This record gives sequence, C-alpha cells and structure tokens, in this order.
Amino acid sequence: MSDELLTKVLGSIVGATIGDSIGAVVEFCDRETARRRLDGKEWVENMHSSKETRAGPLGVFRENPPRGTGTDDTRLNQIFVECVVKNQGFINSQLLAMEYIDRYRDTKRHYPRTPELAKKHMSHFYPVCCAHLGMRDIEDFKGEKHAIYLDEMNSFPMLSGLLSLQSAGLLFQNDPERAYRKTVELDFFDIGYARDATALLAAIVSTALSNEQLDAREIIDTGIKTNPYQLGGSNGELRTMTGIDVLYRHGPSLPRLFKSVEGARNDRDAVLALARECEYVHPFSPLDILGVPMAIIRHTNGDPFRSIIMAANHRRVDKDGNLVQLRDVDCVAMITGVLAGAISGVDAFPKDWVKDALSANLDVYGFDIEKNAEDFYQTVFRRTRY
Repeated sequence: MSDELLTKVLGSIVGATIGDSIGAVVEFCDRETARRRLDGKEWVENMHSSKETRAGPLGVFRENPPRGTGTDDTRLNQIFVECVVKNQGFINSQLLAMEYIDRYRDTKRHYPRTPELAKKHMSHFYPVCCAHLGMRDIEDFKGEKHAIYLDEMNSFPMLSGLLSLQSAGLLFQNDPERAYRKTVELDFFDIGYARDATALLAAIVSTALSNEQLDAREIIDTGIKTNPYQLGGSNGELRTMTGIDVLYRHGPSLPRLFKSVEGARNDRDAVLALARECEYVHPFSPLDILGVPMAIIRHTNGDPFRSIIMAANHRRVDKDGNLVQLRDVDCVAMITGVLAGAISGVDAFPKDWVKDALSANLDVYGFDIEKNAEDFYQTVFRRTRY
C-alpha cells in the first residue's frame, strides 16, 4: 500500500482481530487443555485453529470456527468503527451508547446469523448505555421493568473501555493529548484508573500514526507522558498505571513491568518474567491487559509476529516456571495487535494471518473488517475534518 497512514489504520484494526483470534484458542486454558489444543506443546507458536471451542456470548459465535475467528473483542471493535463511519466521522458517548442499545434491541438485523448469542452479549452493555442516556427504566428478557444500576462489570476498574474503544486513538493522527481527552469523554463504561488506561492506549495509537520516524519505545514513552488532567500530580508519580499506587505499593506498574523484561535473554524468558510480575494481578485488570502489551512492544521494538506470540503466551506459572494456566490472552494479544499494527502497519503481519482473520470473521459474523477499516480511514482522514 502506498498510503502509510492507511496501512497503519488497517494494521491496528486488523491486528486487533489477529491477536484476539490467536489468543482465543487458549484463553484461560490449564496446562493439559493447552497441550491438547496446541498439539502437545505448551507454547503458542503461530495462529492455530480453534479446537474444542464452544459458541458463547463472550467468545466466538460458532463452535469450532475457522482459524482467525475473533471473539467479543473483535465484535466490539467493529461496533466502534461502524459507528464512526455511520456518523460521518463524528462520535461522542451518546452516539456510541445509542449504537449499543440499537444492537441489543435489533440483534436480528445486526447479527442475522446469531441473534440469540448477540442478544446475550449486548445485554452486558445495555443497562450501562441506558443509564448513560438517562433512561430510567429498561425491559428485561421477560418484558418486565426494573431500575438501572451500575452494571456489575463496572464495579471496579476493568476492561470495558479497552475492549470497546481500542480504535479510538485512530481518530487523531499524531495528537496524543487530543486522543486522550476524547477517549476519556467516550469511555462512559469505566471507573477509576481503567479510564486512564483506555485513554493511554488511544494516546499511544495516535502517536504511532505520526509521519516521524519514531521507534516503538519512543511511541510508548510519548503515550505514557500524555497526562492532560494531571493524574497523580504534575509528574504523574502517584498515577496507578505509570507510577506507584499509594494503596498498592508492591503491585505492578508500567515501570516495573518494563524493568522485568529488560534483562530477558529471549522472548520466552520475557514471558516468564511478566508472569511472575503479574502473579497477583486480577486477570481483567488494565494493569495486565494494557501493561503487558506495552512491555512486550518495548521488548520486541514493535515486531508484530513476536509481540503477538508473546502476548498469546501470557500465563500463570508455578515456582519452577511451569505453566499452570494461560491468562486472558485473547484480550492481551488483541491490545498487542492494536499497538503493533498502528506502529508497523498491516503489511508487517504474516500474510496468512491477515488473510485468515479477514476471511474467518466475514464467514462467521459477516464483518468485512478490511472494508470497515478502509471506510473508517476515508471517513476520518479523507472526507471530513474531525
């Protein structure tokens, strides 16, 4: 492709699905299950078929889907991309909430192949979206009325924003502060440092779209320094993601995660170092889902293949370093794909990964991810001035 910006937009959106699909095969698998799904191995080494995969609202929508099929992470990203395109490049939190509500109420139109699974998936977001728009009552599955409360998944900092707004940084080329501010506005899903984490991701992605010749470490570091609301003070030292949390001094932070991989002799040693650092972190914490990809990207200097393979192997280990269980690796690898794709562009991924991810998701969900990404690019950077 001749347009470098287009390759990066495609790279980030397609890379997210590639990472999601590779990690989905072994997400939360114990050692025995992982070995069974990886042909006797305990390490993901490539894109694998989804053996033994059952259909579910938060996973894939088809049993034993083709290689490259994404999960809820991919579906949520396409909602955001399609919402931006539909609104001709404009997006705010109200429009996004309306999009989610529409997909819950009319799943047969949006997901004609799997309306029941889609309904269950969208039900996780429907109450929060209604509450955001000031809708006092909603209908449950039986048609009865009940009051809206803060959704259970938002009772502590989690992943809703990172999964729903993974492409928000693509709205702004090399304007990390604007990307950060816009993402905070959009992220009505999150509380606490999860909103900061989602905005940090957007700042990094926006920086990656720069025409300057920045390496991956410079891009990550620029994103980290983006702090327009002065969280944790002017120097950010008390910021949960990038500094030291006064309530969790021994917990991981980005500096500690970065330091843990500095002396790694190879990628596997780096994976083990990250496993030990994240031993007591909740698997759905933004510290894990965003922090680990950022450490990996710095370690590989943005290499898409190595980065996603490392992310898909993120794990819990015993005292001897043996696999106990894979972590939430579809989300970790998805965020890694977002970053690596924005940094290096779609052409840096293995061609068979790109081909299979595009064809599988078109087959299973009816998503034309490549066309959606190109439409997003044309809408944001060619047809409108955001």
